[in-house]
Amino acid sequence: MADMQTDINRILTDFTAQLLKVFREAVVTSLGGGAPAGRSLPAAAPKRRGRPPKAAAPAATAARRKSSKRGPKSTPKEVEALQAQILDALKGGAKLSSSDLVKTLKVDPGPFQYALGKLKSSHQVSQIGHRRMAKYSLGGATKKPAKKPAKADSAGADAEG
Repeated sequence: MADMQTDINRILTDFTAQLLKVFREAVVTSLGGGAPAGRSLPAAAPKRRGRPPKAAAPAATAARRKSSKRGPKSTPKEVEALQAQILDALKGGAKLSSSDLVKTLKVDPGPFQYALGKLKSSHQVSQIGHRRMAKYSLGGATKKPAKKPAKADSAGADAEG
């Protein structure tokens, strides 16, 4: 039994010596001393998931700006030419929706809406109706449907008269 006890003590002593050697090498490597010869350490922890560090953020925003959905800005001459096309399409008393005008003129909707807005603000084109039901024609001010008076107002007017 004594031989078995000495064998266990020897094995444990060798194991602890090897374990301390590995720990010392790991500490030296982590402090920048480099990896010891013939010994490789376990791989580093996997990269962290989630938001990238702030240093990488400006590159991402620059890439995002390049892939903008908007095209180049229209020049004033292009806007004037588009306005003339719109006015020509509305001659003869035609009342067309903006989608009809875009299809007729075969133009891009973005610059078209800008040119149409300028024509509306200068009162060269009038809008009849709202939103999806809007039609456009040549002429004066924008025509809007009259609002109905509130019930409380009409009751008060009857009581006074």
